Amino acid sequence: MVVQQILSNGLRSSDLILIDLPGTRSRIIRQNKNRIWCSKYERLKGLFRKDVDETLKFGRKICDSVAENMGNKGFFTTDERPEYGISYGISEDEYSHIFQKTGADEKQYLVVIFAYDREESEETKKTLDKLLEGIRAEYPNISVRSASEDDIPLILSFIRQLADYECLSHEVVATKESLHEALFCSPRVAEAVIGYYDGEPVAYAVFFERFHSFLGCSGLYLDNIYVRPEYRNQGMGNAIMNYLAGLAKKRDCSRMEWWVLSQNEPAIKFYSKFNAVPMNEWTVYRLSDNALSNVASRQCQIMK
Repeated sequence: MVVQQILSNGLRSSDLILIDLPGTRSRIIRQNKNRIWCSKYERLKGLFRKDVDETLKFGRKICDSVAENMGNKGFFTTDERPEYGISYGISEDEYSHIFQKTGADEKQYLVVIFAYDREESEETKKTLDKLLEGIRAEYPNISVRSASEDDIPLILSFIRQLADYECLSHEVVATKESLHEALFCSPRVAEAVIGYYDGEPVAYAVFFERFHSFLGCSGLYLDNIYVRPEYRNQGMGNAIMNYLAGLAKKRDCSRMEWWVLSQNEPAIKFYSKFNAVPMNEWTVYRLSDNALSNVASRQCQIMK
């Protein structure tokens, strides 16, 4: 969840900073003698964006809650800039001035603007902070990290749990030794990450890079991802997908791909919300066991 990820950064805000905006076109600021009180919130940029459905609903909920508690809307933010459709009459130059005066990094900080006198602005900020802290407390501490060699027994356990969930336990022949060789010996053929919920490992993913000749670059292939059933629908799957997508972009991968069992409707629904496109025109082929050996033996005959 977008809001969950942003709020997980914590709530570190500054004291109120008084800023003058002479000549502003904003009616609400003109009514306050062209003055605003501002507070910068570190690493909360995007929390009130209007072009993302989740943060749009979140912003409305917070505004309504503040209004209910304070009897007024009380504030607006630098997320609500003209390109997002709600400008409040504030120009781009005035937004730049606000960032400059508050000393906020525009790439990371959210600046909350209170167009009231200092006392009411302070009360509104306290109400806002209390609401944000309450919402943040509802979210668990979710983290994702690269697997280490010590995680091999855990990874094998997750593999078996996934196979059992998909009724494919009979296909699991992986061992601790084979996982160690694949994930941690040179040349490494795959990687793994572990997802933690309040410090407890509850999920994993295995992935590797593969080359796409048409594109002339590599892509990231997700071999499998698994979240323990009791921890699903709580943001863990999103966190792992976001982590892997970020890793793919960092490595200049052109795409992410994976297979999904056609009968696994919950997984299909989960992936669809990322705007992932099913490749229905493609058919997966596989050579294994005796079929693979037979084809390989023909190569030996040709080379004689």
